[in-house]
Amino acid sequence: MRFRSAAERYAKAQLVFIGRADGRDILHRDGGPPTAATRFVVQRTLKGERQQVRKIVHSEETAGMCGIRFRRGQTYLVIAYRAEGRWHTNSCSAPQF
Repeated sequence: MRFRSAAERYAKAQLVFIGRADGRDILHRDGGPPTAATRFVVQRTLKGERQQVRKIVHSEETAGMCGIRFRRGQTYLVIAYRAEGRWHTNSCSAPQF
């Protein structure tokens, strides 16, 4: 979903932070794209509860799907939502203005 502005996207977000990807765990593979959890060292929390480390669940990047891959050591602006007791993101939730 595209938003008309960064302000609109921010207003609808549950969690927004800047963090460095610090590793990832594969949670499961069920014949489709694997589901992973990337661990981020949070540099700055822009919205939501402050924590030093966040684990964000996502599908791995594959063609035509909303998967996303974070590279270890790279810094990202992460926009996440809460579902089933965990924080999630995908390429459709990534910053797109």
